[in-house]
Amino acid sequence: MLRDYKGALHVHSKLSDGTGSPMQIVEAARRAKLDFVVLTDHKTVELRGQGKEGWYGPTMLVVGQEISPRVNHVVALGLDRVVRAARRERLGHVHEVVEQGGLAIAAHPWPRRRLLHVPFRRLPAPWYDWTEAPVMGVELWSYMGDWTRHVNFLRPAYFIELVRRPELGIRGPLTRTLADYDAVCQRRRMVAVGAVDAHALRGPFGIKVFPYEFLFGTIRTHLLVPDGFTGDFARDEAMFYAALRAGHCYLAHDGIADATGTAFACSGAGGEWIMGDELEFRQGLTVRATVPVEAALRLIYNGSAVHEATGRALEWPVAGPGVYRLEGRVGGRAWLYTNPVYVR
Repeated sequence: MLRDYKGALHVHSKLSDGTGSPMQIVEAARRAKLDFVVLTDHKTVELRGQGKEGWYGPTMLVVGQEISPRVNHVVALGLDRVVRAARRERLGHVHEVVEQGGLAIAAHPWPRRRLLHVPFRRLPAPWYDWTEAPVMGVELWSYMGDWTRHVNFLRPAYFIELVRRPELGIRGPLTRTLADYDAVCQRRRMVAVGAVDAHALRGPFGIKVFPYEFLFGTIRTHLLVPDGFTGDFARDEAMFYAALRAGHCYLAHDGIADATGTAFACSGAGGEWIMGDELEFRQGLTVRATVPVEAALRLIYNGSAVHEATGRALEWPVAGPGVYRLEGRVGGRAWLYTNPVYVR
């Protein structure tokens, strides 16, 4: 039986440019009822080397690194040593992650464009072309990336309102990113994850802007793990990475509605293949999805919507090879995106 675990990816502590200690971040994750949190500080994986990864009560701490040259940022997991990149590095850092046997995920994959500055951070660095890079995954939807791209200094009143009511700036993945993702999935497997890019930076009068606990209640990655974690970190870490590599996961804005329990699979001909799986086309296959709340569901086939349903379930016969994934909206707002089932 598959167990659904939810967690936050792409989190910074005061070991780099965040404000919380690693243990404060773990405690915030516990308060947010996360099953795991992935720390990705710049230029360090020292906690991993010190054996500080592991279970802290009900929450598992996993340590990676964000590698951040001027462009082409990568969230790298499973590293034994820090990967350093020159400011003008393009892809050498990605190759080094792969050589270490790590997982390279394209971070905030915005197209190349002029960068603006905001009072407490810069708009995310662009990617030249993540679809051609040797990454195994992509941050399909990043909370802070989504929010930051709506900042416009020509509208100061709107900026203040965005800080007061951050959900005004959360619209969902870029159309361009989704189109690129669908295109690359037709050529090869690519894992989609959700991210928060949490820093909990301090604003005026010491007020924390976007505290960790707040962000941990927004865009989460849900991992599907056979039979569930055991409490033995060595075994659970292996299962964590296996599920992530396989794309047995989906992402959702759980602040809108908790997506735990979402299922998306292709079944028939005596078998079942869940999100992330790859199978050979045969007659009699059906794609099925269930979600825990009423939602507007869309089945995406090779980048285009082929079926829509309102409710908690969707079903569609597989007429031929292609890449199938599920999107969901709640109350008209972007909510859920699964990894695909690849019918080859």
